Formats: sequence, structure tokens, C-alpha cells
Amino acid sequence: MRFKDASGNIDTSIVITGTSRSVSKMRDANQTSDGVRLYVRNGVSYRGFVGFDISSIPSHAAIHKAVLQLTQDQSSSEFNLYTIDSTLTMFVGDDGSVVNTIVDLGEPQQVGEQRVYQSTIGEIVQRWVRGSTQHKVAITGYDEPDAVDLFVFYGAAAPQELRPKLTVIYSLVQ
Repeated sequence: MRFKDASGNIDTSIVITGTSRSVSKMRDANQTSDGVRLYVRNGVSYRGFVGFDISSIPSHAAIHKAVLQLTQDQSSSEFNLYTIDSTLTMFVGDDGSVVNTIVDLGEPQQVGEQRVYQSTIGEIVQRWVRGSTQHKVAITGYDEPDAVDLFVFYGAAAPQELRPKLTVIYSLVQ
């Protein structure tokens, strides 16, 4: 704000600045992925990890398409009016680090009564087939650093129809 004196000259200037920071914590410190459920919490950057056995795909295969499907546990997930209802699927390197330059968007679709997030992860699966030792991906909320949403998905120990699903279309390179 600026204030002028009687002659119209600025004699006082007040600069007001502000910052804000959100400090988030998980309501349940024991809320970890347990096999039945996979938790992804924005704000505290709690990521879920999903692994797959790709041993049936030959090492010289060309991956044409790979689609990851995660079924959401809608009753356990927590969203608000500002939620960006999408996920990111990230490559996990051989050292276990999450490589955020190899990322695919997961968008929700209604499949019958279930909400399923689908990501096309062909580049990631091609890296697995070509020799990567970690055959898993990290799942984050799209707005991980700026939101406090909780995405809950069914994990590998859930009933068969709710488990993470990876569909791979490939051909053999001659």
C-alpha cells in the first residue's frame, strides 16, 4: 500500500508479504500398504508400490502396449473439492529410487460399480524386459506436493477381481 502526502508525493510505503506452509500428518501412523490395500497420500508424499512378475515375457520382446489398472477402494479414499482425481505411475530404478522422468498419468474410469485408474506404462515395462532388476512402479497422487488427498487402491492380497492388473501386448523381435 502506498500513502501520499498533501502534495501528492508518496511518503510511506507498506509492503505486506506472506507465506504459507501446510504440515500434514497421516491420521493413522500404521496406515501402510498391507497387501490388501495400497495407500497413496498426497501432502506427506506417501507413495504406494506395485510389483509384477514379468518372467513370462521374453527378454527380446518389443512392448507395444502395457496398461496398469488399479481399483480404488472408494469408501477408504479421502478427497475434497480441490482434488485432482488422477495418479502418476513412476518407474522404480534398480537402486530402488523413484525416477520421476519416466511417468505415466493414471486417469479414473467407471467399470461397473468400481472406479479403476488406468495408466499406459509401455516404456516402463520395456525397461523391465530389457534388464531392469526392479519390476515395480511407484504410485503417487497427481498433485502430491500441494494436496492432502488419500487414494486407496486394492493390493495383491485383495480378491482377484480387485487386484492390480497389468495387461501387456508384445511381439517377438526376430
